[in-house]
Amino acid sequence: MLTTEGPKVLEYNCRFGDPETQTVLPLLDDSVDLAQIMLACVEHRLDSVDIKLKPGYSVTVVAASGGYPGTFAKNYFITLTEPPPSTSPLAVPSPKIVLCFFV
Repeated sequence: MLTTEGPKVLEYNCRFGDPETQTVLPLLDDSVDLAQIMLACVEHRLDSVDIKLKPGYSVTVVAASGGYPGTFAKNYFITLTEPPPSTSPLAVPSPKIVLCFFV
């Protein structure tokens, strides 16, 4: 977010959870072997793996019920507007949250 004091980061995650995975993995080049990357991480040799990314960018938008993650309304659908044709939405309905993924 750009402010009068410069850019500010609202949130940045490096874990391998759903939102991070859904936005990062589709950017891996088709020639990249994810299993090899994971093995290299475990063996402390990630610098030996060539990780190529497809050109482009991605973002994950999370829509949740008001009050989430505390007390929130359950068992209803969250309706979002139609995304632009250049995006690839992924909706994961649950009583708690809907994840929308755009590349």
